[in-house]
Amino acid sequence: MMDSITDRELIEKLIAHDEQAYEILLDKFESSVFRFFYYSKGNHQIAQDLCGETFARFVAAIKNFRSDNSHSLKAFVFAIARNILLENLRKKRLVKEDTSLLQEIASNKPSVFREVSSHDELEYVLSIIKQFRESERQILLFRFIEGLKIEEIADVMKMSVNSVKSHIHRSRKKICEILSKNNSHKEEFCNE
Repeated sequence: MMDSITDRELIEKLIAHDEQAYEILLDKFESSVFRFFYYSKGNHQIAQDLCGETFARFVAAIKNFRSDNSHSLKAFVFAIARNILLENLRKKRLVKEDTSLLQEIASNKPSVFREVSSHDELEYVLSIIKQFRESERQILLFRFIEGLKIEEIADVMKMSVNSVKSHIHRSRKKICEILSKNNSHKEEFCNE
């Protein structure tokens, strides 16, 4: 039964302090939240710390989750993660790590990045995205790495759906412009 548990059932079990529900929660979201922090911060240890903070706050805030058509559990978790990231950025505790952890990326993520034929190409595209403003970078990570729907991103980012679409379009255009200068990776990302 726990494999096919709905978000609402999972919430109820978490509120009731069901240990198995905590495991399901981590299985469902931990790698995605870790990836979000790792791509945002570029540091394995910081990503782990922020990931742990996210789930601690999630458990504390679980009673505030409202399950309706516009709010998914995934969007709720990522809203908490984004708030933690913004707090961390405000504290100016930015530490860079040169070691690549791309082997930790799940290969079955639905995205334009799936078409990348090597880790080097993915690393190159991620280095381009790191040049973007924080909000643009987060929208791209949510959409193309984590596979959030545009409506979910709008909810997490507290933006309109049209604004999110506009950010995605402009960011994708910027990526294509940068790639066209290099010309080696353009076709994988710029053909819709």
